[in-house]
Amino acid sequence: EADNNAEDLLRQADAALYKAKESGREQCSFYTSELTKAALERLNTESLLRDAFDKGDLSVYLQPQIDIVTGQLIGAEALLRWKTETGFIPPDTFIPVAEQSGLIHPMGAWVMEKVCEVGKQWLDKGFSPITLAVNLSSFQLRHGNVVEMIKEILHKYDYPASLLEVELTESAL
Repeated sequence: EADNNAEDLLRQADAALYKAKESGREQCSFYTSELTKAALERLNTESLLRDAFDKGDLSVYLQPQIDIVTGQLIGAEALLRWKTETGFIPPDTFIPVAEQSGLIHPMGAWVMEKVCEVGKQWLDKGFSPITLAVNLSSFQLRHGNVVEMIKEILHKYDYPASLLEVELTESAL
């Protein structure tokens, strides 16, 4: 499927290289037109995601965690959601794109800020303290100063570290 154009050949080789890297170490991949289609879809998703993040179209939902014995609320887990005019984009569609593009770092910090801000508001209103959980991806752990970011946000909102639970996503494991 190669063209005679050197620029197209390099683009196709790059797509195959990206696919090989995505598949793990010591892999070989050959170019197919599906690779170009997948790359264009990923670029489109990345562009839309950046725009959604910049415009504030992402939301943090707090999913309650209930003690099944007592029925009491014991915590909540932060879930990042992206809603468009046509419905919700599944996290397993946009989180990998955010990770690959580096957008996961500002998005992760934003989620952490929202969680600590809401948690502090609840405490200030006299609600019982509960643990709030935030997921981190392996990209945040490997390519960012996560501990410093969390410390700064906890300090900014005067939110107790004992009420913040940091979870590793499945991709991190």
